[in-house]
Amino acid sequence: MRALRFFDFLFGVLIVFPLVLGGAWISKPGLKVELVELAVPVLILAFIGALIHWIARPEWTKSYAFIAFTRLWSRWVAFNTRKPVASLWCGAAIAGVIYAFAALRRHWAFGSGAADLGIFTNAIWNLVNGNGYVSSVKDGLPLFADHQSPIFWLFAPAFALLPQAETLLILQSFALATTGVFAARLATQALGDRDPITSAIPLMVWINPAIRAANSFDFHPEVTMLPLFLAAILGIQSASKRAQLGGWIAFLFALAGKESAGPVAAAIGIVWLLTPKFHKQGIFALVLGLSWFLFCLKVVPGLFGKTYAYEDAYAHFGGGLLGVITAPFRDPVFFLSHIFNGPRIWFLFWTLVPLAFLPLLSPLKMIAALPGYLMLFLSVRDHRVNTIYHYGIEPAVGLLWALPEGWARLRSGLKSKPQRWRSLAPIVILFLVLLEFGRSEISRIRRYDGTQWTYWLRSELIPAVTAQKVSVSGAMVPHLADRLWVNHLPDITLADGSPVDCVIEDPTVNNWPMSTEEVGRLPETLKNAGFSLVYECQTLKVYERPVPQGQCLREPPKCPDLRAMQK
Repeated sequence: MRALRFFDFLFGVLIVFPLVLGGAWISKPGLKVELVELAVPVLILAFIGALIHWIARPEWTKSYAFIAFTRLWSRWVAFNTRKPVASLWCGAAIAGVIYAFAALRRHWAFGSGAADLGIFTNAIWNLVNGNGYVSSVKDGLPLFADHQSPIFWLFAPAFALLPQAETLLILQSFALATTGVFAARLATQALGDRDPITSAIPLMVWINPAIRAANSFDFHPEVTMLPLFLAAILGIQSASKRAQLGGWIAFLFALAGKESAGPVAAAIGIVWLLTPKFHKQGIFALVLGLSWFLFCLKVVPGLFGKTYAYEDAYAHFGGGLLGVITAPFRDPVFFLSHIFNGPRIWFLFWTLVPLAFLPLLSPLKMIAALPGYLMLFLSVRDHRVNTIYHYGIEPAVGLLWALPEGWARLRSGLKSKPQRWRSLAPIVILFLVLLEFGRSEISRIRRYDGTQWTYWLRSELIPAVTAQKVSVSGAMVPHLADRLWVNHLPDITLADGSPVDCVIEDPTVNNWPMSTEEVGRLPETLKNAGFSLVYECQTLKVYERPVPQGQCLREPPKCPDLRAMQK
């Protein structure tokens, strides 16, 4: 019994504490200690649990951790079985609120940046104010010449009512949270509503690190393709004509998420082509996906007198789509080196481990995940396989589609195994799910608690800025994107080469993409460009160019005494 209580204590400290309360950390010069990530605690607990089981052979059903977990699980399964629609949408609402609060706290603490929240906030502000679908953060470029995400226009009515970056973050959070609903319904469609995995899948989705990373890294309209594609597959595979029509509508909206949706749609079509009863749907999806992809790559950029903006990411294969297609035959070693290397293997594991590798047991549906992986793995360098970004969304379409069938095949394979193996399977799945959980949203909320300084920047300085053409430190861009022109330093010119009216710089916030040397040279650069220092507070400096239309600040805010505030 003592061994069980020791295990329960460790479970509470190592798992429940960081998972529910966000953990604890100490960060001082020469000392950094934290208990926020679950990977090492899960490994430690698994080792100790195995050791206890081997030595003491305890009755695990008397463990407080086991009792609490089974009670919570049984209640969720009962709720999900009794009221599947209500339970899933309630869960999505809760997940959406937590997602949104985490994203907002990051933004309010100046953790977001010019790329990408600033780009999209300024673009949609210009759109709803009749200035065209252009973003000053992209030097006035029409965004259709950058990425083809027409679905972003659907965000315009909500943004017109609440024209601020927070609106985009909240909409994104709730859109991502609906993924759990459609993934669970797909599982029910495939396995029936009595299978326990149909209750587990939405939970696996809502805590999935790839989905949570997409939520926590600024804003990207293309993340909507994940729930939309799952909704489309669900509807198109339904026996109801009405559901099928809704599925095709969702399919079209998913395609509108980004040009990368085209290859994903084509891969879904291939899966259907190889599936009995869905050959016609497969042909239509394949043609539609490839047509959209080629239209986005070859036609749309040409309308703006440009080539596809991201062709250089694949230039190492010889340039263009043809170069990528023929690369495996021209130089297979070079081609494979861009798929099988450390960062890419780690990204693959990062997306598969939280799903307990179950999608791999459904190789046919895994085809739908391949384009998402290949678009990342074949790009130059390792930037797009960084796990803090939103790039896990495209592969997740195929992974979540394959997940129920993977579970069904695992269960079928275990039928001939001893009972202990069948009992061990859920424990291993739970172990893998928690292993790659990372930081909880509560931890992220607590870490982005802001400071007195960032609060003053947001509540006093930002509202005082009246200039319509400004250049600011990168982290300030999303907060000042509701104007005709805003860009990040060191760029201090408009699209026509003329200078902005106002420059605001603070070295304490993220000044990406400025280097330390550029930050140090900024005062001299601005002086040479005709700017003069008109306001200074702590580390913040405001520079102004003499312009007829007025001053940079409506009324210079009172500079706070931070030492007095801290006391």
